[in-house]
Amino acid sequence: FVPQTAPTTLLLAQHAYKGQDSMLALQLLRGFDKRFPGNHLIPAAYALIVRVLVQGLHRPQQALAVYQGLQRLYPADPHTLEAGQILKDHAPAGQSPTAA
Repeated sequence: FVPQTAPTTLLLAQHAYKGQDSMLALQLLRGFDKRFPGNHLIPAAYALIVRVLVQGLHRPQQALAVYQGLQRLYPADPHTLEAGQILKDHAPAGQSPTAA
């Protein structure tokens, strides 16, 4: 099953994450930007990926790579700022991944 619209995909991924199914959330969001090119929800989807990777799967290095792409493509988007804050809040003492 693959949702056919960006809003449905994001909503299902959010529910999967809230239901503690991080892997399903990531699976739903995989390739979001390619399936829905130019969609205004891309930054929100990738901020959710950062959240899932950091808080759900404890993979901050992978999350940092996603965040850096998000920051490069959507530097002023509020979701980019949110993703940066998530990383900052979970960074080891003395490190700030958002400074990269």
